[in-house]
Amino acid sequence: MRYALSTLVLVLICATFAPAQTPAKTALMKRLPTVKFADVSLIDAIDFFRDASNANLVVDWKSIEEIGVSKDTAVSLGLRYTPMRFALKATLESAAPGQLTFYVDQNVITITTLARADEKMITRIYPVQDLLVDIPDFEGPSLSLTDNASGGRRGRGNGNGGSGGGIFDSGSSDRDKDSEKSKSRSEKADDLVSLIQETIRPDVWDINGGKARIKFFNGTLIVTAPRSVHEAIGGPIE
Repeated sequence: MRYALSTLVLVLICATFAPAQTPAKTALMKRLPTVKFADVSLIDAIDFFRDASNANLVVDWKSIEEIGVSKDTAVSLGLRYTPMRFALKATLESAAPGQLTFYVDQNVITITTLARADEKMITRIYPVQDLLVDIPDFEGPSLSLTDNASGGRRGRGNGNGGSGGGIFDSGSSDRDKDSEKSKSRSEKADDLVSLIQETIRPDVWDINGGKARIKFFNGTLIVTAPRSVHEAIGGPIE
């Protein structure tokens, strides 16, 4: 249930706060008929994406070279009819697994290291009030094969004159569930915060020694985190 709630949060937030499309974002969505790199230099691969998309594409070579990746680093990749966003990500992964990333800002696609991109903390507010509302759990009718099949012979099945109880009669277990206290809005919010911290870049949150913070206040989540975290929660931002 917690993961289903997380999916619903992401869908609703994306729908509510999806930013306007820019040429750079449109370019990243464009499907490329063929992407085939066989030990091609990283700079040539990036030039391919720049020419194929006609987008503003900037590379932070200084930061990239600091982690031991050069313009001549070889990349190999073979894809067909794939969105540029996925193809570019796969290319950077081929050059330096887990160390390179890209983002869109002011209609410019910037390629840099993940560490450099994570240095900038961004604060955004996500309304989640509607996701914390209790949904009434109405008790359905009791179903019993014994009641339907035996009619007036209900007492024959158990030898003591009482009803034998059908296979759909859940007995006291369901009544025990009725007595369970539903979680408060605050408890549900805490569960949601914990879920985000456990599933989206766990290493960046303050509870794990990082700098990112998340707080529930008055029906909203206030999140201060790197761009990559916000994109995982609510989609690409600019």
